[in-house]
Amino acid sequence: MQITEAIKHMCEKSGKGVVGASQALGKSRMYLSALISRGSYPRTDTLVQIAQACGYKLVLEGNGEKIELDPEPFVNQVVVEYDPSSIERPGN
Repeated sequence: MQITEAIKHMCEKSGKGVVGASQALGKSRMYLSALISRGSYPRTDTLVQIAQACGYKLVLEGNGEKIELDPEPFVNQVVVEYDPSSIERPGN
């Protein structure tokens, strides 16, 4: 099965369809529809997120073992740490 076919299959079997799965990913309603219609191949971390949104897991299998890929934490998020006492305040 081709990757785009697998994405469409996961979306349909999950009951969410491509629109619902796109929304579950926090993307626009047309995100997965466009990906499928263009025949684009998502990055591996994106494929893992799509699978998770549809109730699937991405597993690598070979040499007698299975490796389950987990979604990366904080994907597309920026974490900024600072010391609040270092902030300049007017009049100080």
